[in-house]
This record gives sequence, structure tokens and C-alpha cells, in this order.
Amino acid sequence: MDLTCEQLRPADDGYDAARTGWNLAVEHRPSLVVYPESVEDVVAAVEYARAEKLPVGVLNTGHGLVRPFADGVLIRLERLADVTVDPGGRTAIVGAGATWQHVLDACAPHGLAALSAFSSDVGAVGYTLGGGIGWLMRKYGACSDSVLSATVVLADGEVVTARIGDELFEAVCGGGGNFGVVTSVHMGLYDVDSVFAGGTYYPASRAPEVIAAYREWCASVPPEVTSALALVRFPASPKLPEPLRGADVVAFRACHTDGVAGVWELETMRTLGGELIDTFEVLPYSRIGEVAMGSRQPQARASYGALLVDLPDPLDVPALLDTDAPYLMVELRHVEGGNRPARPAGLGLWDAAYAVFSIAPTPSEEAAAEVGEYYRRLHGELGVCRSKSNTVNYLGTENIGDGAVRGCYTAEHFDRLTHAKSRFDPENVFCTNHNIAPGGTTRRSSV
Repeated sequence: MDLTCEQLRPADDGYDAARTGWNLAVEHRPSLVVYPESVEDVVAAVEYARAEKLPVGVLNTGHGLVRPFADGVLIRLERLADVTVDPGGRTAIVGAGATWQHVLDACAPHGLAALSAFSSDVGAVGYTLGGGIGWLMRKYGACSDSVLSATVVLADGEVVTARIGDELFEAVCGGGGNFGVVTSVHMGLYDVDSVFAGGTYYPASRAPEVIAAYREWCASVPPEVTSALALVRFPASPKLPEPLRGADVVAFRACHTDGVAGVWELETMRTLGGELIDTFEVLPYSRIGEVAMGSRQPQARASYGALLVDLPDPLDVPALLDTDAPYLMVELRHVEGGNRPARPAGLGLWDAAYAVFSIAPTPSEEAAAEVGEYYRRLHGELGVCRSKSNTVNYLGTENIGDGAVRGCYTAEHFDRLTHAKSRFDPENVFCTNHNIAPGGTTRRSSV
């Protein structure tokens, strides 16, 4: 099959923009960048790569590939962004290039919602294939728990539909892009029209008592509530509410699927005293992305993530309270005690109580070294609170060492994934990012 879609090589105008993802600290130098506009274009790109004995990297919306990728074919899927909603069946077919905001906007007119991420500007399909924890986690489960089928282009160019019960289905739902190029996902939707959501922001100096109050409060909240507590360093941006401009804060953020009950069930965390600002309101779920107030601009950054079996005493984790720490955000997300789905993805998420995720700017080598040291300190201080498992979505630039991928799965699950890899991609064409190699080994990409 001929490769006819838009393609760019290193000497072409536009190549630098095409090879760049959202994280400017991770530099990609592929030998070819392609922009498929159909599944057939993806097939042609994969067949070309295999014929040329080149590895394949995939960027759905630009947020993936936490490792540098070079000398291969980079497939950018932004143009496969269609979202088709079936209101009667309460399902949607989501193209690999669609962001969560695309999905939420398509679902909103029907009073439906997908199990979207905490940030609505990340890719829906890529985030889902890595497990995915979002604002409806405790009510309905992880993003991957809602998947019904996936369309996949395999390493030999064959297009298959992976359905519940198939070996390939289990592999892609949690195993990420190791087994082929997932061009679309068929997912279930839920009857969520509006929610009570927002944030209450306190000065960062209040962090010890706010974290302690949050830990106690989480012990009794119903599954209708998914929440997070974040230490945030806001820029002095005029786009932010005035009390938050240039401020270091500790932010309580939450989403309650029952607007009326949400007002009083969230009251404790919203009224600790000394609030800088409170943004809670009843809002359409399609606006849930506003809660995080995150930056949507590409930047050089590092990241760290882990699952926790408990929320530590903040005094036992000085890194959380370090006023000179180089992070932009450290967020503790409550995932425990929700409604366990009938078919949960086997990713260790349901053995965790919390998830921690952090990002930090790395505009220079010196800054990157400082951030790396900080994350190593945070990792160590979390100590016994860290779960033995993780999820690939939380393997950031600072915790992707040897064994990290294997640690995201039980031994039995990982054996099944390596068997699937040997069956569907025996030559390891899809060897980038969080690689599961044939034969049961994980390794860093050599490309």
C-alpha cells in the first residue's frame, strides 16, 4: 500500500513542528513523520516502517512518548479525531486523535459523559489505554474499564477489532501502544449531565493541616465523590483569578455527581478557614476540565507518578512541604473505596488508595538535575505508603527505570502481556515508550 498522506522528513519545512510533542524536554528526531487521515493511511505507514526495518512511534495528540524517539517512523494521529455518539446505546466511537474535550463536547448534548481524565486536553485513547484515572473514577471506574472494543493496526498491517475476551483486548487495555496502532476505541458512556465541581484554595503554608483534614475526610466520602489535593505554584498570569496569581497554594478539588448532595458533603474541606478563593459550582460535565486550571502550553518538564496504599502524614514527607521545591504541581488523587466495576482492568488501580502525580519545569540541564533529585527524594520519603504496583500512565520521565513497566502488572498479567506481544508484534516494531518486549523482558528504547 502506497504512503500517500502528508509526510515530513528532516530537510522539509515544518519537520521541527511535526516532531515536537507537548513535553519540549523530550526531543524526537524520527526519519519520517506522517499524518494519517484514515485507517488505510496508518496501514501504509506501518507497512512502510516494517519494509524499511524501522521502529514505529505514535503520538495521538502530542502528550505521549516520554522517551526520545529517533530514526524511525513517527505516526501522528491528530487528524483521526472523529467522535461518534450512540445516545440509545450509551456508547461512543472515539478516534485516536481526539482529546477528552472533543469527547465531552460530543456527549454533552445527550446528557452523557465518558470516564475522562483529570485534564481534558490530553488524548482520550492514549490515556485510556494506559489505564486512566479521572473525575468519575470512584463512581464508575478507570477509563480503561469502559472500553468495549478497539480497532488496531498490527505490525504486519492487518486491521483487527479487539473485543472483550480477546487476548489482544486485554493487551491494549492497560498495555498501551505495545501491540499495534489503536486507531479508535468503542467505549461506554454514563448518565452524567452536570456535576458539583471546582476547587477551594488555601495558602501553601496551611498544607500540613489541610492534608491531615483531607486524609480524615476521605475515609467516609461516598463513591459519588472523586477528589484531589494539590500543591500548586501558579504563574502570575492575568488569566487566573486575582488571588491565585503568582501564589503558592494547597488546592482541594473535587467532582460530585449529585449536585445537591455535593454542597454539604464537600463542606468540610471547603470551610477550613482562610480560603483564598472557592470556585465550586454546578456545571455541565463538559466543563470539568476547568477545575484543574492547568497550562495548555507546550513546555520542557519532568514528571513523576505513583500509586499509594495510604496518604502519608505530611510531616513524614518533608518534600511535600518544601517551600523551595522545584515542582509546578504535586497532586494527591483519591481513588479508594469507589464502586468496583464488573470488569476492572487488571492494573493494580483497585489495590491503591491514592495516586500521586507531579510535574516540574526543566528549562535547563541544571533545572532538570535539581528536579530529578527532588523526585528521588519524594519517592524515597513516600516509602511504605507506595503501592507495589503502578499504572503506565503514571510512569513519567523520572520513574521509567528498569523494572518500572513490569511493576505495573502482576506477574501473571505481565506473562499474558508478553505472550500477546510475541503473538502480535514478535519483531517489536512498536518498541518505544513503555515497552513490553517479546520474550518477557522490558527495556529502554534504543532508538
